Amino acid sequence: MHHARTALMFAACTAFACLAQAGEPAKLDKADLEKALTGKSMNYANINGSSATVIFEKEGRVTYKTGNSKASVGTWQAGEDGRYCIKITSGKADDHCRRLWKTDTGYALGSSSGELVPVSGLD
Repeated sequence: MHHARTALMFAACTAFACLAQAGEPAKLDKADLEKALTGKSMNYANINGSSATVIFEKEGRVTYKTGNSKASVGTWQAGEDGRYCIKITSGKADDHCRRLWKTDTGYALGSSSGELVPVSGLD
């Protein structure tokens, strides 16, 4: 029984080591966040699996569109905590804040469940 537990722990550590070898995701500070997002169009799959596109304009305006829905518009800003926040002024989307992470393969958003969701359009 002791060997089985050791083997399981070894397998879990091995799997973790494989993940860790890829490099730990890095939080962005406010300046890096602004640089990564300003003037870019970010694409990802949202929590219900639909495509989402967020266009971060230089003037602090934002356009947010999911699936086939009509685009929502509003404003965005980067926070000191490494999250960007969107305030919707027109449309059905909700105001929200998300943390953006830098990974070995590009950028990813932190989901509410703690997983990282890869994004495209920022590189």
